[in-house]
Amino acid sequence: MVQIDPTLPLSVTVDFQSRHRAAFRLFTRGPGETDPWIFLKEGSGDTTVIATPLARGSIVKSEFIFFAGPDPFRAVMIFRQNGHLLEGGTRSVDAPGDDLFVADTAELA
Repeated sequence: MVQIDPTLPLSVTVDFQSRHRAAFRLFTRGPGETDPWIFLKEGSGDTTVIATPLARGSIVKSEFIFFAGPDPFRAVMIFRQNGHLLEGGTRSVDAPGDDLFVADTAELA
């Protein structure tokens, strides 16, 4: 879980750490099971996206697609508010190099 202040915008940085050619998509969903997924950003390089303040219990979902390679795939998601790294705010997304797709979710508490 990533500890947030629900009154502040959330900054999420995608940091690719493997040599794969890759792309990502980020989504958020409110705390309710029936809340809709909202698209945030897609890209193919290191980037930072700012989300409006999110309620506790919301989820940030990341999806990565990548070309197969001999080495494991790795990206790091970094969550900040007001420029400060949040508790639980560094999450690595890892997969075998031939998986081609990996998704992860981070719950905001």
